[in-house]
Amino acid sequence: MYDRWSAGPASAGRRALRLEDQPTLISWTGTADRLDAVLAGPDYIRSIWAQALRGQPVLGGLTDVDRQLALGSVGKDGQRAVRTTDVTGLPWTLCVTSADPVADSAFIAWRRRLLLSGFVVIALVLAAGSYFITRSIARELAVTRLQSEFVSAVSHEFRTPLTSIRPDGKIAFAAVGQGKNASIRALDVASGQARVITGTGAYVPSLAASPDGRQIAYLEAADDANGTVLWLVNVDGGVPQRIATLPFATPGTGLAWTPDGRYVLMADYDRTGKRSGVRRVSVADGTFVSSGVALDGMLNGLSMSPDGRQLAVEGGVAKTESWVLENFLPKPAAAPGVKVK
Repeated sequence: MYDRWSAGPASAGRRALRLEDQPTLISWTGTADRLDAVLAGPDYIRSIWAQALRGQPVLGGLTDVDRQLALGSVGKDGQRAVRTTDVTGLPWTLCVTSADPVADSAFIAWRRRLLLSGFVVIALVLAAGSYFITRSIARELAVTRLQSEFVSAVSHEFRTPLTSIRPDGKIAFAAVGQGKNASIRALDVASGQARVITGTGAYVPSLAASPDGRQIAYLEAADDANGTVLWLVNVDGGVPQRIATLPFATPGTGLAWTPDGRYVLMADYDRTGKRSGVRRVSVADGTFVSSGVALDGMLNGLSMSPDGRQLAVEGGVAKTESWVLENFLPKPAAAPGVKVK
């Protein structure tokens, strides 16, 4: 080494040597007339290397320029990390391998399975979310369709009274559709949610909610087209009940309840459609009484006063007229314990 320095002196340097086949490191600094060198022997290098690898789950080795293992050990299997002298600044090439490649492979496989399981869970969550979102959208579209049909029915009220509102003002009812698709529906005024109470299977010209808001009376043409059928259905749904069939009457667009909920007043027409009348039908047994009042044209609406003494009617031929009728029907029989004035 001194001969090399004398031949071409350098200010500083470091070189790995093998003395008696053992790794040795020499570092030096010098001038033209002076050389200072430090020699790190095999035992010192081994102690420093052992201290660096203590507690690490790897095997590490240093190889010289001839690719011979100078220090440490290198595993033959598993992944290997190599850093050259240009990266480490050491006079050896650093090579690191796993101390237990079988365990590392198993750990990598476990992490791969965990990652794939995570992807599967995310895919399932996305699929479930998409399903519920699609279902919610479909439900909202159905509700919107019901509301649209209900609004159409309410708009039609200006021409024919197909709607009724429960006395507390919270629920509105409407007859919607034609033919087999016809039905009676309820609309929650606060939330805007609509639902089908019952299918009618035929056009409903008029309906009215009972004073207590629990039942709906509605009219249909009889099967033989020679009369009118009065139906009663619970607001909560169920099978409609046929109250009465009134012969020789065309169903009109007027329907009203008496305040006590015992009778339904309905407007009907003769076969010519030019004369109108009012009938009172008992909800209990379906018996009916005609008022004997005959009006020209069609009646478009009926409304009973809160005390049950007067009935407002609207109709006419050339123009619409409003009338108030009183004492036009026989007094009904009193209910048990009730005195009729």
